Amino acid sequence: MNKQELKKYIESIDDLPSLPSVATSILSLLDDPNVTAAELGKMISTDQGVTLRILRMANSAYYGFPRQIGTINLAIVVLGLETVRSLTISLSVRDTIKSWSAKLPFDFPQYWKHSLYTATGARVFAKNVSYKVPGEAFVAGLVHDVGKLIIARYFTEEYAQITDLSETGGKSAFALEEEFIGADHAEIGGWLTEKWNLPMSIVEAVSCHHNPANSKIDNQLSSIINLANSYSIYSQLNLEEHIGASGYSAYAWNSLKMRLRPDGAFDVHYYLDIYKNELERSQPMLEVLI
Repeated sequence: MNKQELKKYIESIDDLPSLPSVATSILSLLDDPNVTAAELGKMISTDQGVTLRILRMANSAYYGFPRQIGTINLAIVVLGLETVRSLTISLSVRDTIKSWSAKLPFDFPQYWKHSLYTATGARVFAKNVSYKVPGEAFVAGLVHDVGKLIIARYFTEEYAQITDLSETGGKSAFALEEEFIGADHAEIGGWLTEKWNLPMSIVEAVSCHHNPANSKIDNQLSSIINLANSYSIYSQLNLEEHIGASGYSAYAWNSLKMRLRPDGAFDVHYYLDIYKNELERSQPMLEVLI
């Protein structure tokens, strides 16, 4: 089937995952710098499971608050509004796709760890390049690979072939997806995030995270997700100390005006240090989510 037919088929699937209301409510305020702790607390309190896990994190030994934290509003004071917002969206997305993909031949823990590391990196790079809405970068990083879950669940035979060939042959899984299915996981992820009514800048960043030069709405966000994805991959494979500038998109690096070394090469390790520091700083939240 062609791309339009494939898109219609995927959008017509009855059991596609849907984001819970708490996530969609908070996502609608991503670009609102004036949202208050009380407004955010009211939204989060509608989901008891998320509320309890946020309170558990706020009461952890890491934060060492002198008295028991029993309300979301106080948790926001202790953890910070941005941390609580990111944590709530992450918990909601994780719970949604984990329950939906429970029976897939898919390494969900590894998938989710990569998603979190990409989201964390996206927030780091967004702040470094003064991107207007760092929260959007975090969310785009979190959902950038959701198309892989669609492929694994609804194109099971093709997924198995793609996995085998990418491990033994000379082609990447990304190229093989286009060959076997008619669209790659980035494009398919874009269709799902559009169905979730996420901001179009996020939809585009998901669709273009392997090819940021194709973005037309917000090439800055697409470039941020592209680089965050690369840093996450190399970090998890323990290749970060060996990877050079050739492992990163020249388009993304240059469009974001990222730092160069005196010899003109990309200063990969400068950002690697910042990225690692952010992962370490975010460890309490990552532990709750992983």
